[in-house]
Amino acid sequence: MKIPRSFYPALILLLLFAYSRAEAQLGYSVTDLGTLGGATSTANSVNAAGVVGGFAQTADGFGHAFVYRDGQMRDLGTLGGAGSTAGANNLANIAGAADLQDTSVFHAFISSEQGVTDAGTLGGDQSSILGLNTPGHAVGFSTVADGSVHAFLDVNAQMFDLNTLCDLSTSNFQVLTAAKALNDSMVIVGEGITKAGEKHAFMLTPQAVDGGRWSYLWCGAYESYGRGGEWVWIQIDGWWWWESGCGCYRWHGSPGEETKCPPSPPHCWWYPLPCPPDCKRPPDDENPPYHRVPPPPPLIDRNYPPPGGHGQKIPQPPLIDRNYPPPGDHGQTIPQP
Repeated sequence: MKIPRSFYPALILLLLFAYSRAEAQLGYSVTDLGTLGGATSTANSVNAAGVVGGFAQTADGFGHAFVYRDGQMRDLGTLGGAGSTAGANNLANIAGAADLQDTSVFHAFISSEQGVTDAGTLGGDQSSILGLNTPGHAVGFSTVADGSVHAFLDVNAQMFDLNTLCDLSTSNFQVLTAAKALNDSMVIVGEGITKAGEKHAFMLTPQAVDGGRWSYLWCGAYESYGRGGEWVWIQIDGWWWWESGCGCYRWHGSPGEETKCPPSPPHCWWYPLPCPPDCKRPPDDENPPYHRVPPPPPLIDRNYPPPGGHGQKIPQPPLIDRNYPPPGDHGQTIPQP
């Protein structure tokens, strides 16, 4: 069908309008974060402040964890070995795994403004942090003394085997192998091996305390308390919140419908979950709702200062998959494009 020439101006305007709408929908700008002097890099995480954690090749061919902040990429180094990678990120910390001097040993680490801290293991040679929440608690995986892989939770600079913090006999799992993320209510997700030998996803939810659940709220509304956030206990079948910032209960339901305020502050979680300020553990903390077994002590001092060296190039890959880093993360030279 031939289009009349009188329609041409309208068609041109329609095409221009469609093009302008398409241009307007391209809402992202692209930033090349660069490398640490080598040819490749990858970003694994970004937090609410725009701080990026990842892995990049150095000029001498090693893979190192980095933090990208204010337009600058900074090398986080290693724990004395050749390589490292960062995959977890919150408002204050970058975390991941780094090589020690032994070619087959890598440990979870947490990096902050104060430096890099070796998080240790559950008694084996290898560990890695895969998730961080806002208060700074971490989850990941670690080998144990017999070489098997277990999921862990790190609270207040101590690593706990998640298999000892729950009763697996009532579940479909025989072992929880890796915890990959946790939120500010200490709910943990990851993967494990079922009794049928299959790999399934899992979720761990803390037991309720005094009819409520604890959570950490990070919000500008709480900056008046000087911490930028606070622990709150939220009533399950009501609208009362205990707020640690004021040390008081507040009603969060409809005005004029207040129910009776709880008579005393709630207890905090059972050990080893974090206990907010001015709270007490439950009276039956000696018999918590799980089979608690103390984990073996870390192999090395948690405050071990990394030498900062680059070590030697390592030809072999790590003994177990770290789940997220690309090839070359364990000190291997990355082929040039």
